[in-house]
Amino acid sequence: MGVGLSLLDAVEFVPDMYNQADALLVLALLIGACPVAFKLLALAGIWSYPLTEAQQAQLHATLTARDQS
Repeated sequence: MGVGLSLLDAVEFVPDMYNQADALLVLALLIGACPVAFKLLALAGIWSYPLTEAQQAQLHATLTARDQS
């Protein structure tokens, strides 16, 4: 959040005032593009996580046994 606020300050964004196009563009990117980028990074991490079907089945069996006891 601190980086985002610093960027907005650098482009002279002022809440509740008329702002220049570059300030509004930075605001739009912070609100829209940054969360999408972080979600794509998370998706890449999840996609490449080394969990095989056998490991998933063992984990499922362990959790099921724990829940039944």
